[in-house]
Amino acid sequence: MSLELVGETRFSDIVAERFDAGIRLGDDVQKDMIAVRVSPDMQMCAVAAPGYLKIYGTPKTPFELTEHQCISLSLSSGGTLAWEFLDPITGKTAKIRPQGRFTANASPVLVSAAQAGIGIAWTPKDMVAKELADGSLTEILADWRMSYTGYHLYYSDRRADSPLFGALVKCLKE
Repeated sequence: MSLELVGETRFSDIVAERFDAGIRLGDDVQKDMIAVRVSPDMQMCAVAAPGYLKIYGTPKTPFELTEHQCISLSLSSGGTLAWEFLDPITGKTAKIRPQGRFTANASPVLVSAAQAGIGIAWTPKDMVAKELADGSLTEILADWRMSYTGYHLYYSDRRADSPLFGALVKCLKE
C-alpha cells in the first residue's frame, strides 16, 4: 500500500481528478458521497499577539476588524478566505473580508505571523491551543466564535468494498 497526500485550499472533484478520497468539513461534502466523520466539530477563533493588541487595541466586534491588520489565508482558487462570526445576540452569521498586508496559503504560517505581532489571524482554535495556553497569543471576539461541523473523510461508492480502503477508514475513525 502507498499513500499520497495532497493538501490544497480548494474544492476538488475527487472522482474527476482520480483521488480515492478527500477530507472536508461535513457541511461541504457532496451529497452523493459516502462520508465518515474523522474529527470533532471545529471552533474558529480570532487571535493576536498581546503586543499587537497593546499597540492597536482589541476589537470588540468583528466589524472593528476593518481598523486592524488581518492575516489572511490565501486560497488556491484565488482570493482569500472570508472570516465568519456568530453574533451572540441575534445568532446570525457575520461574514468579514479581512484586510491586511500579509497573506499565506498555510495555517501554521498565519499562526507564526500572528505570534510575531503582524496582525490578527482567524484559525481553528485547536491549532492555537498551545499558544493560547503559553500566552504568546490572545483570543479576541470569543463571544463571536464560529463552529463548523468536523472533518469528514469522503469517497465515492466505488471504493466502499475495498478491504484496504476499509482499513484506512477504520484507522481514521479511531
